[in-house]
Amino acid sequence: MVDFVGSGDAEIGLARPDEFEKVGQLTADAYVVDGFASGGYVDELRDASARAEAGLLLVARERASGDLLGTASLFTWRASARWSEGAHSGEAVLRMLAVVPRARRHGVGRLLVLDCLSRSVNLGCRRLVLVSATAMTAAHALYEQLGFTRDPSRDRSPQAGVMLVAYQRDVP
Repeated sequence: MVDFVGSGDAEIGLARPDEFEKVGQLTADAYVVDGFASGGYVDELRDASARAEAGLLLVARERASGDLLGTASLFTWRASARWSEGAHSGEAVLRMLAVVPRARRHGVGRLLVLDCLSRSVNLGCRRLVLVSATAMTAAHALYEQLGFTRDPSRDRSPQAGVMLVAYQRDVP
Protein backbone atom coordinates (compact mmCIF):
# COMPACT_ATOMS: atom_id res chain seq x y z
CA MET A 1 0.00 0.00 0.00
CA VAL A 2 1.34 3.42 -0.93
CA ASP A 3 0.64 6.37 1.34
CA PHE A 4 0.95 9.73 -0.45
CA VAL A 5 0.77 13.37 0.48
CA GLY A 6 2.20 16.33 -1.34
CA SER A 7 1.68 19.18 -3.73
CA GLY A 8 3.13 20.69 -6.86
CA ASP A 9 5.32 18.55 -9.07
CA ALA A 10 6.34 16.09 -6.36
CA GLU A 11 4.50 13.82 -3.97
CA ILE A 12 5.79 12.17 -0.83
CA GLY A 13 5.07 8.56 0.04
CA LEU A 14 6.50 5.42 1.54
CA ALA A 15 9.11 3.68 -0.58
CA ARG A 16 8.00 0.37 -2.07
CA PRO A 17 10.20 -2.70 -1.56
CA ASP A 18 10.98 -2.78 -5.28
CA GLU A 19 12.44 0.75 -4.89
CA PHE A 20 14.73 0.08 -1.92
CA GLU A 21 17.86 -0.53 -3.97
CA LYS A 22 17.29 2.60 -6.05
CA VAL A 23 16.54 4.66 -2.92
CA GLY A 24 19.75 3.43 -1.32
CA GLN A 25 21.77 4.35 -4.38
CA LEU A 26 20.10 7.77 -4.61
CA THR A 27 21.01 8.43 -0.97
CA ALA A 28 24.61 7.32 -1.34
CA ASP A 29 25.08 9.23 -4.61
CA ALA A 30 23.70 12.46 -3.11
CA TYR A 31 26.05 12.28 -0.12
CA VAL A 32 29.10 11.22 -2.12
CA VAL A 33 28.70 13.84 -4.86
CA ASP A 34 28.67 16.53 -2.17
CA GLY A 35 31.66 15.04 -0.36
CA PHE A 36 29.65 14.09 2.75
CA ALA A 37 30.28 10.34 2.74
CA SER A 38 33.02 7.83 2.13
CA GLY A 39 34.04 4.36 3.22
CA GLY A 40 31.66 2.35 5.36
CA TYR A 41 29.13 5.16 5.66
CA VAL A 42 28.38 4.83 1.94
CA ASP A 43 27.33 1.21 2.57
CA GLU A 44 25.03 2.36 5.38
CA LEU A 45 23.49 4.98 3.09
CA ARG A 46 22.84 2.30 0.46
CA ASP A 47 21.06 0.04 2.97
CA ALA A 48 17.55 1.42 2.41
CA SER A 49 15.89 -1.90 3.24
CA ALA A 50 17.32 -1.77 6.78
CA ARG A 51 15.96 1.76 7.19
CA ALA A 52 12.53 0.67 5.94
CA GLU A 53 12.53 -2.21 8.41
CA ALA A 54 13.40 0.03 11.38
CA GLY A 55 11.31 3.08 10.54
CA LEU A 56 9.66 4.93 7.67
CA LEU A 57 11.55 5.15 4.39
CA LEU A 58 10.05 8.11 2.55
CA VAL A 59 10.51 9.12 -1.05
CA ALA A 60 9.65 12.13 -3.16
CA ARG A 61 8.39 11.14 -6.58
CA GLU A 62 7.93 13.36 -9.60
CA ARG A 63 4.17 13.34 -10.28
CA ALA A 64 4.41 13.17 -14.06
CA SER A 65 7.05 10.46 -14.41
CA GLY A 66 7.19 8.70 -11.04
CA ASP A 67 10.97 9.29 -10.95
CA LEU A 68 12.53 9.39 -7.51
CA LEU A 69 13.63 12.90 -6.57
CA GLY A 70 14.63 12.46 -2.95
CA THR A 71 14.35 10.47 0.23
CA ALA A 72 14.37 10.76 4.01
CA SER A 73 14.19 8.25 6.82
CA LEU A 74 12.10 8.76 9.94
CA PHE A 75 12.56 6.81 13.17
CA THR A 76 11.15 7.06 16.65
CA TRP A 77 13.03 6.92 19.92
CA ARG A 78 12.00 3.25 20.07
CA ALA A 79 14.22 2.34 17.09
CA SER A 80 17.56 0.67 17.72
CA ALA A 81 20.51 2.84 18.69
CA ARG A 82 21.78 2.45 15.11
CA TRP A 83 18.89 4.61 13.90
CA SER A 84 17.57 6.59 16.85
CA GLU A 85 20.61 8.91 17.24
CA GLY A 86 20.14 8.97 21.02
CA ALA A 87 16.59 10.31 20.82
CA HIS A 88 14.68 10.71 24.05
CA SER A 89 11.23 9.35 24.80
CA GLY A 90 8.61 11.01 22.60
CA GLU A 91 11.05 12.10 19.91
CA ALA A 92 11.25 11.25 16.23
CA VAL A 93 14.52 11.34 14.31
CA LEU A 94 15.01 12.54 10.73
CA ARG A 95 17.95 10.82 9.04
CA MET A 96 19.56 10.65 5.62
CA LEU A 97 17.71 13.43 3.82
CA ALA A 98 18.89 13.33 0.21
CA VAL A 99 17.71 15.02 -2.99
CA VAL A 100 18.95 14.29 -6.50
CA PRO A 101 20.97 17.20 -7.91
CA ARG A 102 18.43 18.12 -10.62
CA ALA A 103 15.66 18.51 -8.03
CA ARG A 104 17.57 20.63 -5.52
CA ARG A 105 16.31 24.12 -4.77
CA HIS A 106 12.84 23.15 -6.04
CA GLY A 107 11.21 22.41 -2.69
CA VAL A 108 11.74 18.63 -2.62
CA GLY A 109 13.79 18.68 0.58
CA ARG A 110 11.24 21.02 2.16
CA LEU A 111 8.38 18.64 1.28
CA LEU A 112 10.27 15.71 2.79
CA VAL A 113 10.99 17.56 6.04
CA LEU A 114 7.40 18.83 6.31
CA ASP A 115 6.14 15.30 5.75
CA CYS A 116 8.45 14.05 8.53
CA LEU A 117 7.03 16.69 10.87
CA SER A 118 3.49 15.58 10.04
CA ARG A 119 4.29 11.89 10.44
CA SER A 120 6.02 12.60 13.75
CA VAL A 121 2.70 13.81 15.13
CA ASN A 122 0.97 10.70 13.78
CA LEU A 123 3.61 8.55 15.51
CA GLY A 124 2.79 10.20 18.82
CA CYS A 125 6.01 12.19 19.01
CA ARG A 126 6.31 15.68 20.45
CA ARG A 127 9.63 16.65 18.84
CA LEU A 128 11.61 15.97 15.67
CA VAL A 129 15.39 15.91 16.01
CA LEU A 130 18.27 15.48 13.57
CA VAL A 131 22.02 15.81 13.23
CA SER A 132 23.79 17.20 10.21
CA ALA A 133 27.40 17.61 9.16
CA THR A 134 28.73 21.12 9.74
CA ALA A 135 29.38 21.54 6.01
CA MET A 136 25.72 20.89 5.08
CA THR A 137 24.90 24.59 5.17
CA ALA A 138 22.06 24.45 2.61
CA ALA A 139 20.31 21.85 4.77
CA HIS A 140 20.87 23.97 7.89
CA ALA A 141 19.24 26.95 6.18
CA LEU A 142 16.22 24.81 5.30
CA TYR A 143 15.89 23.48 8.84
CA GLU A 144 16.06 26.98 10.29
CA GLN A 145 13.46 28.26 7.77
CA LEU A 146 11.16 25.48 8.97
CA GLY A 147 11.50 26.46 12.63
CA PHE A 148 14.21 24.07 13.79
CA THR A 149 16.63 25.40 16.38
CA ARG A 150 20.15 24.30 17.18
CA ASP A 151 20.66 21.97 20.12
CA PRO A 152 24.41 22.03 20.85
CA SER A 153 23.95 19.58 23.72
CA ARG A 154 23.45 16.85 21.08
CA ASP A 155 26.36 17.79 18.81
CA ARG A 156 28.79 14.93 18.35
CA SER A 157 31.77 13.68 16.41
CA PRO A 158 31.27 10.08 15.22
CA GLN A 159 34.81 9.92 13.82
CA ALA A 160 37.90 12.07 13.55
CA GLY A 161 37.33 15.03 11.26
CA VAL A 162 33.53 14.73 11.23
CA MET A 163 31.41 17.04 13.37
CA LEU A 164 27.65 16.71 13.47
CA VAL A 165 25.44 19.53 14.70
CA ALA A 166 21.98 18.91 16.12
CA TYR A 167 18.66 20.58 15.42
CA GLN A 168 15.23 20.10 16.97
CA ARG A 169 11.69 21.30 16.53
CA ASP A 170 8.61 20.66 18.60
CA VAL A 171 5.78 19.30 16.50
CA PRO A 172 2.26 20.71 16.69
